[in-house]
Amino acid sequence: MSSWMLSKVDIDALVTIAMRWSDTAPLPVSAFGLVPARITAANATAVGRELWLENWQRNCWRPEEERDDDEVRVSEMVHSYVFEELPGQPLDGTALRIIQCFCYQTANDEWEEQGTYGQEFYEAIREAAEERVGPDLEVAFNKAPGASETPWGLTENDRDLFTRIHA
Repeated sequence: MSSWMLSKVDIDALVTIAMRWSDTAPLPVSAFGLVPARITAANATAVGRELWLENWQRNCWRPEEERDDDEVRVSEMVHSYVFEELPGQPLDGTALRIIQCFCYQTANDEWEEQGTYGQEFYEAIREAAEERVGPDLEVAFNKAPGASETPWGLTENDRDLFTRIHA
């Protein structure tokens, strides 16, 4: 499987999960302190823009003078990102699948570069996931409620995902 640029819905879902989870307990903060401990309506757009930007840079980025019209349009779309919260409460399996999709599509499952916004966010949300489902995320990823029903990569048709896949 090769990596690709995530959709806006992927990023919106990821930030929605972080908002819901950090509402009950703060996300762990790393030594770099790039990611806020609480994701709120006030900072969700900035968080989402940083995550999408890192995904775009790792998958599609080329120097401005080398970009074709489609690449320019995508660059503008990423840089003008505005968060749109998804309705509903994500099941843990759904959340884990979306988190792992972000990690794979942005870093091929392994963050080589430490101290990036995406890496720090992933570590914080992964630690929050371990608090919710236990330390063996591989087992939870395959067995937690919602995991098997959650697509790998979201589209506009998945904006209702958290209300469509529920306990």
